Amino acid sequence: MIVTQSTVEDRKEQSLPSEGYVRAALPQSLRTFDMTMIFLMVIFFINNPIEATGAGFASLTYWIIGALVFFVPCLIVTAQLGTMFFNEGSLYNWTQKALGNFWSFFVGVSFWISGVLGMVGSAGIAVSLLQGINGQLLAESRGQGVFIVFILIVAAIISMQRFRIVQHLVNYTTILMLCVIGLLGLAALVWLVGGHHAVTSMTSNMGVGPGTTRYLAP
Repeated sequence: MIVTQSTVEDRKEQSLPSEGYVRAALPQSLRTFDMTMIFLMVIFFINNPIEATGAGFASLTYWIIGALVFFVPCLIVTAQLGTMFFNEGSLYNWTQKALGNFWSFFVGVSFWISGVLGMVGSAGIAVSLLQGINGQLLAESRGQGVFIVFILIVAAIISMQRFRIVQHLVNYTTILMLCVIGLLGLAALVWLVGGHHAVTSMTSNMGVGPGTTRYLAP
């Protein structure tokens, strides 16, 4: 399907019912600070930096390339679309204007499914964290499943609280996360300034198979 300027203009004139209803029925609850905290929480959800160190300095190169060719264009496009179509719904609204109802529905469902999978994945990360602290915890798969269900129930209870309470929880959690990251960076800087070597080697590609060494002695 070829999207022309006239097609976009025609769909822009066809306002969705939700564009007017949301503004009339729901008060504006999120502020700039709240949206920033949510965005940071989503970005820092990526949990593969530890594995990336196994690729050596090449991983840092790919991170820089990824930031330049993905994040920067996304920022520009998102800012432009947010200026042109400043209604609620973001991805759904933008896709509907450009590609029509079917693809906007597809995008909306895909975005919703990723959230469901993200909740289960987060619970799985909690299991891995506990096993890292004590390998004897949740050794059986049945116990892991029960613990994941327990986390999902707690998350459901939290989601049923007042919206402002949930947002405060997100804000405080994000601030604490940034403080931990800052302390880790400061600790690493003090470690290196003190004349110690980096514990994790970034000079060679380290495998994870038998007989490989992932750490160097300080």
